[in-house]
Amino acid sequence: MSKQKIPPFADPEEDRPIRQYDLDPAAEHNIGAVLCYASLMTRFFKGIDAHRHDHLELVYVQKGSCVLCLEEESFTLRAGDVFIVDADRLHYEREAEDREVAIYYLGIRGSGCSEDKIMDFLNTAGHPVVCAAPLRDILDPLISELFFEAKAQPAFFHQNTACLLTSLLLFLARLNREPGSRPISTYCKKIIDYIETNFYRPLTLDMLSGELHLSKYYLSHIFKSQLSVSPIGYLIEKRISEAEKLLRSSDLPVSEIAQGVGYSDPLYFSRLFKKLRGLSPQQLRDQARKGSRSSAP
Repeated sequence: MSKQKIPPFADPEEDRPIRQYDLDPAAEHNIGAVLCYASLMTRFFKGIDAHRHDHLELVYVQKGSCVLCLEEESFTLRAGDVFIVDADRLHYEREAEDREVAIYYLGIRGSGCSEDKIMDFLNTAGHPVVCAAPLRDILDPLISELFFEAKAQPAFFHQNTACLLTSLLLFLARLNREPGSRPISTYCKKIIDYIETNFYRPLTLDMLSGELHLSKYYLSHIFKSQLSVSPIGYLIEKRISEAEKLLRSSDLPVSEIAQGVGYSDPLYFSRLFKKLRGLSPQQLRDQARKGSRSSAP
């Protein structure tokens, strides 16, 4: 007797051949966004002068880099970065080193809702840059198809661009809400590598951003969005962890350990250490020595 075939939609781990999940039809689900233009820059001929829009603009760097200025802040965008410009915000672009680029610009208007509501949905929390480089295999074809639809305008292109735009906005909104699920970007790895190598130096956020040629606003945003800690918070934890290793394994004075991990004031170091570890440096050292003696044969 042959085995009963399971329908292709069945879950083999469930006894039931069909699993149904009901959704609330009354729940708000319409984003209400339409595409009003799509453009592509493939070569810098000059910087783009300061201007404003009465709609949202989404800038996606597929290839190369550019410097985009939003009022008083400037951001270096690289391949895989998405920049979201709110309505009525003054912005402009400066030329970057890369002459050959692929930068998409999408104009987005609210349809049945305000642009502010779309921004709330995107959950940017005031941060205009979305670092999507690790997920370009999803983003690139989505942006490219939106541009093709706007350029070729085949039958039902209005409907299709609305669907594609909804998918794009959903993708970005989920990316902003689930930072822990994303791979660490190249930029964050560079920040981590620099801190790991230079933690004993008197580092500041300005110094970190200068070394990596990123604005401190952008640096803080991409780092905290992916690691749930600020660059300075990561630096402090690195220093305290290194100090803890030395307290457990050496007889160096606490003041010398503090100096060695980047703190010139040993009293400040001791207060910070106790705040993060629940014990003073000397208490932790005494505890570690006591444990070593009790475990000795």
